[in-house]
Amino acid sequence: MQARHCGRIVVLVFLCLWLLGCNRSQSQAPVVKPAAVRVAHPVVKEITDYEEITGRTESTNAVEIKARVTGYLKKDFLRGDPDSKYAQLKLGSKEGKRVQKGELLFEIDPDPFEAEEKRTEAIEKQNEARLARLTKDYARATKLFEQNSMSPQEYDQITGDYREAQEAFKMAKASHRLASINLGYTKVRAPFTGLVSRRFVDPGNLVKADDTTLTTIVSLDPMYVYFDVDERTLLLILHWMREGKIPGMREKGAEVLLGLANEEGYPHKGTIDFIDNRLDPGTGTLRLRGVFDNSKEILYPGLFVRLQIKIGNPHQAVLVAERALGTDQGQKFLYLVTDKNKVLYKSVKIGSSHDGLRVVEDLLPFQLTDKALTSLAAKVPESVLKKLEPIKNKEFTEQAFRTELARLLKKDEKEKYQDQLDEREKYQDQLLAGAQDFEQAKKLKVVVSGLQRVREGTEVEYGQVEDMADQRPGRKKK
Repeated sequence: MQARHCGRIVVLVFLCLWLLGCNRSQSQAPVVKPAAVRVAHPVVKEITDYEEITGRTESTNAVEIKARVTGYLKKDFLRGDPDSKYAQLKLGSKEGKRVQKGELLFEIDPDPFEAEEKRTEAIEKQNEARLARLTKDYARATKLFEQNSMSPQEYDQITGDYREAQEAFKMAKASHRLASINLGYTKVRAPFTGLVSRRFVDPGNLVKADDTTLTTIVSLDPMYVYFDVDERTLLLILHWMREGKIPGMREKGAEVLLGLANEEGYPHKGTIDFIDNRLDPGTGTLRLRGVFDNSKEILYPGLFVRLQIKIGNPHQAVLVAERALGTDQGQKFLYLVTDKNKVLYKSVKIGSSHDGLRVVEDLLPFQLTDKALTSLAAKVPESVLKKLEPIKNKEFTEQAFRTELARLLKKDEKEKYQDQLDEREKYQDQLLAGAQDFEQAKKLKVVVSGLQRVREGTEVEYGQVEDMADQRPGRKKK
């Protein structure tokens, strides 16, 4: 009896301890709180698509200054001449500085050329005097010959001497002119206004005609920028040109924007003034050139620059900050917050960057609702809208929507003018814009911070909806 009684006591003690442990574990169970995140509405605004390219600046004029005659370099005016009677030559070195057109840079020893110029001048005067004498002889001989007072042999002799004197005088005159030109070439001057480099040859050295480079000079205003576009970009530009949405680059000059390495955005405007006549088969690129005003001398030859070419017409787009985008196995995504404060995973495609924000595509479905068709009535012919009845109120991704447009609005094979644009190409921009409800995009709540703490279906809490523009790098919260 005592043993049975003891056993009951042990069981009761065990049950009490078990119940006590359960109560304690329940009271210590952690309470799961919603993850705290920050959210913002996407930005909806009108943008223009563009392509970003890199290029190099180059002077419109760049010349190697070479000697035109052979001789010993006598004077170098780039480094100044303190003994010169000219005040401007006492100012010191001009190396690396601006020089004006016609300004004296070097002088080759002129003594041999001055002697040659005087010698040829004397020969010219000698032949001129001989020609004057023979001219009178020829005039007298002509009268005598007409009066039959001179034999033909004598007349022919005088006539021949006269004509030889004429040609000898011309040759002497040309030799004198050449000697004067060579004498002038002993003074090397700047061919145009620009920046001159350092001197490459010191005075006292022999320089050879058309061989020895004395220095170089480049112009600064305007400035060229050469750049290459790939085949895909070229075909896209040509497509927009055919549709008249950007000006023909060869005829009117398309606008190109430029930014330096230490600048934000593209503050400098220029125009495309040259397009090569064929693609480089080795790289598959086409060489283009832009010309930019450089009156403030901001650009310098040889600079690496960023370029932006705008393509297409302005259109509405949805933009978010880069920090709102996540990456999942190479696929970009956003976290949206529903009305019940639950996280919704949304896979998106990203586009170009505008003012620190990134274009996101497929955030909204493409759908031709009654509201969309009503807004398109003023922009698209009724005959085109009727062809789109089969996809009315259906949701598509952008690519699927483009495919359906191509199928429903395909070009009639019996079209008389084969180069005429089909209906899809004519009205594609309007249909793409009309099929998206951008007012709905402005109301979406996008998670902009705390992405690493949430997953789809997670319940979150947040304060007021913030400004998406404040999420850009370096932008302080208002």
